[in-house]
Amino acid sequence: MSGSVIIIDRCGDISITASEPGGISVLVEALQSRDIEVRIFRDKEFIQTDLDCDCVFIAYPTVSFNDTEITALHRYVNNGGGLFLIGEWGNTSNNTSILNTIADKYSVTFNPDRICDPQYFIRDGFQSKIYDVKVFNLRQHPITRGVREFRIVAACSLNAPYDNVVAWASKASFGDLDFDSEQDAYEAGQYLPVMAAVEYGRGRVAFIGDLSFMSNQHILNMNNGQLVINVILYLMHRL
Repeated sequence: MSGSVIIIDRCGDISITASEPGGISVLVEALQSRDIEVRIFRDKEFIQTDLDCDCVFIAYPTVSFNDTEITALHRYVNNGGGLFLIGEWGNTSNNTSILNTIADKYSVTFNPDRICDPQYFIRDGFQSKIYDVKVFNLRQHPITRGVREFRIVAACSLNAPYDNVVAWASKASFGDLDFDSEQDAYEAGQYLPVMAAVEYGRGRVAFIGDLSFMSNQHILNMNNGQLVINVILYLMHRL
């Protein structure tokens, strides 16, 4: 397997490709071991470069994209590129609002909540919080090939057309807006969309509200590693 991936790292002073538990250096090394070139752009002028690659990652951005950059990304997808948009819970550092300036084009929205599940949380996980959640309601899709279940940690939910949803949280799940881990009357519940995929023009876009599932700390949990590799292959038109 060969190809190239561009990571647009807009999450402020801390790089998402760091070797710390929350970084994705293990994923980067795994891609490189498969002869996939990984290029990382952290400056605001990335769009002046040629987006000549098979897949673009935008994960947990805290720095906004201007209209020129957004137009270039849409053109890249329309011409056959793969785009992976990755958010985090609760609109932390404005990340979901920034992602929605791109995602709206594809009729997908990142919500400013945190997925909780009082039934299927991971009890030996992140401080036994009910937002450390097992996801097992999966649509048959290239992205879910060989995946039985995966783990999200403090993910936001998505709004997406039903036919574009790839994975849902359980019936017991709800979108926690005030982050007290209790469902209030105004908080949506049951089968919250966790992951989505859209074909647009000649390209493909994938969405998930959680960077942690592919982090160094969690990429080996459940089928997380298989899932992220599947996403990349799908966006590269290899699945």
